[in-house]
Amino acid sequence: MLACIIVGRAKLLLEYNSPEDAFASMAVDAWKNGDNSQKYYPLEKHLEKFCVVVASSNNGAVENVSMGFPKADEVDQVWGANDSPSWTLRVICLETKARPGA
Repeated sequence: MLACIIVGRAKLLLEYNSPEDAFASMAVDAWKNGDNSQKYYPLEKHLEKFCVVVASSNNGAVENVSMGFPKADEVDQVWGANDSPSWTLRVICLETKARPGA
């Protein structure tokens, strides 16, 4: 199922001339605190449907899914040999406050 989602998004990304083209042209506020703020450029709306959240009460099951993706140094050099801008796949593991490191 995850492979289908990743391939579907990759097919849409192929339509862009540059990775920057997949993001909105205007930044929006992520957060603001007095004089401090952080902005980001959101993805184009039709790309948002390819996000995946994996949740379970069994940390091992979630880890099997999230840690199964290759790390950058595990991908063959031929795929990054041209030094041009590229897309990335983000995997973030979050923990509950009640069970850090579980």
